[in-house]
Amino acid sequence: MITQDALLGLDRKALDQSVSKHVEKVLEEDRGLRFRPAFRDLEAKRLQRQVVRFLELEKQRGAFEVIDFEKEIVTEIEGQSIRLVIDRVDRLPSGEKVIVDYKTGRVDPKKWFGDRPEDPQLPLYAISAESAPAGVIFSVIRDDECLYKGVVREAGIFPELPPKTTKRTRELAEAGEDLPGTVQGWRSVLHRLMSEFLAGAADIDPREGSGTCVKSYCEFQSLCRIGELERLRISAGLMDEPESTL
Repeated sequence: MITQDALLGLDRKALDQSVSKHVEKVLEEDRGLRFRPAFRDLEAKRLQRQVVRFLELEKQRGAFEVIDFEKEIVTEIEGQSIRLVIDRVDRLPSGEKVIVDYKTGRVDPKKWFGDRPEDPQLPLYAISAESAPAGVIFSVIRDDECLYKGVVREAGIFPELPPKTTKRTRELAEAGEDLPGTVQGWRSVLHRLMSEFLAGAADIDPREGSGTCVKSYCEFQSLCRIGELERLRISAGLMDEPESTL
């Protein structure tokens, strides 16, 4: 098992050496870098910097041991089999597990909620677990951002989580206070969405109206005629005039 105790036992020099060994192994497997030495050197330095920074952050967590990497499971939703590959599963001293997903892009756990979640990947992992996890977490690893984002059962499992309660973060904090209930809510939503999909539901109803089309660079507005529908709804008083996107 890979434990936090083992990580804490490494001083900075030993940590750098261990990470460097793994970085070299990864880069050696990338044939495209063999003939680009300058770029390979830059990539090695970038990976070294980001991974060491992340492992220093891991030291600040509560105790844990890693029990699964790239765990593959097959779950079923409304009779449909779905193959999932979970980046990482940790076990806490209590025996509870946390689900961890690595991200190098921008993420927002607030998108996990609502009747039509925009980014249901981790909620899907959570409802597929044998029991409700103690945390469902993004590990964000970027030069400009290295931190954890997500929902946790209690403070102390991950640094800075749950986030300080504000109007923007209240939903995340409340979701962690009753994680079994939160997971059950995700299960209901995802099963409903799958049921609607299987039934062929294809209403013209983007989550944010024509704003969704703009954000996703969709080129099919003339086909779905969302603009016409919105003008009809505005004229009937069923919706407000959308804000300008200019």
